[in-house]
Amino acid sequence: MQWIDACVELHGTGATLDGRRGTVVNYTDKSIDIKLDDATHTVEMRHACCVFCLGVPLECRLKVRCDKLSTGAIHEAVSQVDADKFYVLYMGELDGWQHFVRVRLHYFEMMMKTISVADREPLARIYIGAYSQTDPSAKIRFGNMTTEMGPAPAYVDIDSALMQQLSMSSFQLLEDKAQLNVDQEVQRVQIKNDTAE
Repeated sequence: MQWIDACVELHGTGATLDGRRGTVVNYTDKSIDIKLDDATHTVEMRHACCVFCLGVPLECRLKVRCDKLSTGAIHEAVSQVDADKFYVLYMGELDGWQHFVRVRLHYFEMMMKTISVADREPLARIYIGAYSQTDPSAKIRFGNMTTEMGPAPAYVDIDSALMQQLSMSSFQLLEDKAQLNVDQEVQRVQIKNDTAE
């Protein structure tokens, strides 16, 4: 596996680093240097779990104008897509805009198949690339790295439980996938905010 620039999640390192995700900047046979936010941490290789990454073009970014994330803002973002084909994930806030990414449901199935074949934990990072879908070399990027990431906020991390659920989304015969998307994002963001405090 290519380790430089790979996205990993840390486990068993101690309370401050456990569950955090970063990018590998250097490695040896036994340890890796991981960039987390603005600092680099050296950990044993056994504490790093690979994260599968999906890169999508700039046009997959959705924005809602409001100072604070709310259920209404999530609903407004979800209403901009066909919920039978896309899932909307919240990425963050910048300058009074709430940023989301729309992802085709079948991409989650493709990701889960790749992760399963590699016998890995189904952890994922979805990111907005720094390229347009009209670029001649544009493509959806599957792999272990976040290459050519767009302007922040540009990514969202998905845990294994949500990843497994999303990989089955297109098979679910629900009457209102849009409302399910809103409800799941409200729960995911709330859980994220609760653990961050």
